[in-house]
Amino acid sequence: MPQVKNFCPKTGVGRFDAKLVGNTLDVKIKLHVKSALDTTQQTQFKNLFETLVKQHWENQYGFQCTNPAYPGVYKPVFRIKSEDDMMNSHFVLNLLEGGGGTESVARTTYYQVPKTHTGFAPTVAQLYTGSVQPTNSSGGVLEDMKNSFPFYVDLVGNVPSPHAASQLKLLATQLAKVTPSVLVRVTAYGTNRAQKRTGIIQLLTNCGLTNVLARTSKKSVLTTSKSKTTGGTNYVKVSIPNGVDTGTFDVNTQPLFTYPGAAVHEFGHMLGLMDEYSCLSKKASDQMLQFNFIEASEQQQWESFNPNQAPINTISGTVDEGQRKFIKYCQKAHVDPPHFGQHTFNIMANGSFFQPCHFVTLWAAIVAMTGDNGWSIVKI
Repeated sequence: MPQVKNFCPKTGVGRFDAKLVGNTLDVKIKLHVKSALDTTQQTQFKNLFETLVKQHWENQYGFQCTNPAYPGVYKPVFRIKSEDDMMNSHFVLNLLEGGGGTESVARTTYYQVPKTHTGFAPTVAQLYTGSVQPTNSSGGVLEDMKNSFPFYVDLVGNVPSPHAASQLKLLATQLAKVTPSVLVRVTAYGTNRAQKRTGIIQLLTNCGLTNVLARTSKKSVLTTSKSKTTGGTNYVKVSIPNGVDTGTFDVNTQPLFTYPGAAVHEFGHMLGLMDEYSCLSKKASDQMLQFNFIEASEQQQWESFNPNQAPINTISGTVDEGQRKFIKYCQKAHVDPPHFGQHTFNIMANGSFFQPCHFVTLWAAIVAMTGDNGWSIVKI
């Protein structure tokens, strides 16, 4: 059976074993626990952790190959295995008692690895007992969403770049969850305004928005208007004139976006995924430009797209390179990359929503173990 041991994604974080068994991709992460908690508490945590992982990560996306030697769809299943031998584990888990919120999965090896050791060594993950408890992230996501508008869609040939279209779909899907429905206004500029406006309105309504208003600019057709993000003249502005009134519904008792426990997010790091609320680095935006995910005129826009105003220059070199490698995985797997720089309802941001890009490191493991590039990520 095809398999890989101690697979380390090129993103610089994550380690796991994987093998194809029948029509499943068996993914195993071995944890060695360091904790002052008693055995019962540790066992309860590990059981809850694995249950949450299986509940949220399984039955989302699978893998299909053009090679008839691998027929059907291969569904991933996940196992968390306790490992007594630290040097045989993927992660040394520092388990602490407390609420979730400051968990981490490191890129460096565990500091107590013997200096004489050669070859594979475990990295470190720090989790709190509270990290298996769900949290309500509605308020923060809504605040960030308000700061994302007005959203300027620069068009090339009356069509937005793949990344701009994907970003707008994500924002529209989030807005569609808000009750009462939010008024969204669409204004086109430049040439062929009606055609541009109609295309963006269709995109928004396809995402579930029901209160979309076509607006005609009051400026003279002879006036040259420019996008505030790129300076382009052919663009569409999507705005929320009345804002998002967080006071009209109770996000505490009826959360819009439930974060299913920090441990579920941290498991994504164990698979090699990146934090999506980190800004898009220059190196990563260069990679997106190379792969035609963005237009050259948009590059600065996406590097600075960050409603929380986190300084871009705080991105470390390892995260910078990790984002670039992640985007390269997405291009090879033919899926959209994630949207860095904001809090969304995606699993690697602040919510529980999965996209194909969240399975690219598993895709990379299958390609590595089979030596076949004909694999694609498919919805289960």
